[in-house]
Amino acid sequence: MQRWADGFGSSLVGFTLQTLEADPSPIFAISKRCELSYYNPAYQSFAERHDVDGAVLTNYPVGSNILRAIGGDARQRYEERFAEIMRGRTPWFHDYTCCSPERYREFRQAAYPLKNGGGLVLISSFTIERPLTGSLPAPEPPREGNYLQPTGLITQCSNCRRTLRSDGSEVWDWVPDWVAGAPPHTSHTICRVCFEFHWKP
Repeated sequence: MQRWADGFGSSLVGFTLQTLEADPSPIFAISKRCELSYYNPAYQSFAERHDVDGAVLTNYPVGSNILRAIGGDARQRYEERFAEIMRGRTPWFHDYTCCSPERYREFRQAAYPLKNGGGLVLISSFTIERPLTGSLPAPEPPREGNYLQPTGLITQCSNCRRTLRSDGSEVWDWVPDWVAGAPPHTSHTICRVCFEFHWKP
């Protein structure tokens, strides 16, 4: 599996490929057009361990636009923020959650602009990891009929990992089976609570 785009190493300004390859944290890089241009061995290992159905590495290979993986209002916000970072050449630090069925996990993501303005290097690091003991509502069973949207997709928050009900109620449920491995027809966005906390000015 190809982990970097042709010429990626020579386009790095401010980093060396050897440093990114050796870092134990998951790291990926995107081009100015938000296309995935690189991911390190730690990113690949993390994806293989935590992405049960292998959808991340299969659906978003090197060269694909990572914004396709983000739905709703969050896509525009990420696109705007990434462009702002590249223009201003100022790093951005962002906290987010990415729980597994058994573990509560918080990460801090650092987005570093390449010094030539040609893209970003993004590094994720654990800040908190603990068992999910009573920190989330009771789990819901994975009943597709309760969550299948009119578009034919199931909508999951990429931050808190809850799944949106299809009854128009704007209720997001904790469905552990789909945190372990989301159905192939799952679309990711950010629920209103996570959106307002992380993005609302």
